[in-house]
Amino acid sequence: MIFEVVLETLDELKAVESFPVKRVELCAALEVGGLTPSLRLAETVIQNSSKEIHVMLRIRAGDFDYSDREIDVMIKDLEDFARVGAKGVVFGFLSDNNVNITASRKLIERANFFGLETTFHRALDGCTDYLVGLDDVIELGCTRILTSGGFANVSEGKEALVKLENSVGSRIQVMPGGGVTPELARYFYENNLNHLHFNIKKPIEVENHTAFGNKYTIDVEKLTEICRLK
Repeated sequence: MIFEVVLETLDELKAVESFPVKRVELCAALEVGGLTPSLRLAETVIQNSSKEIHVMLRIRAGDFDYSDREIDVMIKDLEDFARVGAKGVVFGFLSDNNVNITASRKLIERANFFGLETTFHRALDGCTDYLVGLDDVIELGCTRILTSGGFANVSEGKEALVKLENSVGSRIQVMPGGGVTPELARYFYENNLNHLHFNIKKPIEVENHTAFGNKYTIDVEKLTEICRLK
């Protein structure tokens, strides 16, 4: 099983270095589902990691229905990340709750030019017709999908994800993500899914009322337990 860990700090990067994690999804603001990180952070992570670094392209929180100007900014971000050594990008473009084929094709073509892999993220789970959206992403030539199978999380979608893995064959890589626990990781491992995406954040209580956002520590126990499935 190939593991991908989503992270947003240098401390988290250091924590995963000794584990059999192939890919890192680098983002900012995970509390809103992840946003595009800074170029300097991406460059530092790439220079200090043995892992493949795949960078989130998401200009803002909220929905995934972007303007042409927003899409152009994200494509320029892609080019910058490629130049500092990223191995792939993670994105999801919708229009009226369907895959935005025109914008997605534009980004994928630019990614292909730079030799980057492409992951269509869980925006896919928000499509009005999940299977139509899946077919669109496959036709576009994405490397993989990050998905909970069209459900709110992988716990609800676990059976659908197993069926999906068996049905798509080699047309696209299926990577479950969204609420992965060690128990669910074992379920996917035992059902022969080849890729898994999870985070290693554990919230902690703080009494600093001037802090903005939540405080987290690294869940080494979760990381260790899942990576034992390797």
